[in-house]
Amino acid sequence: MEKRISASLLAADFCHLQAELRRVSGADLLHLDVMDGSYVPNISFGLPIVDAVRRCSQLPLDIHLMIESQSDTLRISQPPSPNSLLFITKLWCTCSVR
Repeated sequence: MEKRISASLLAADFCHLQAELRRVSGADLLHLDVMDGSYVPNISFGLPIVDAVRRCSQLPLDIHLMIESQSDTLRISQPPSPNSLLFITKLWCTCSVR
């Protein structure tokens, strides 16, 4: 099994984002958790940061969307497109137990 290193943008010092991106340039991927505070209780960063990271880093982006309006985000965020995009969705099920 091949091992890959994925650096998380949430661990970066956002006051020095470009330097942080250079520091992790040896990683295989750059992981970005986009959280809106509505879909999940945490807030991280939005598309302007994703776009800035794309311009400043050559690493493939692994983006996880934990946001309410995912379809709107897709229209806004292209280009640039991520190398990997994961939609975190809520599944609601009404079940009856007999």
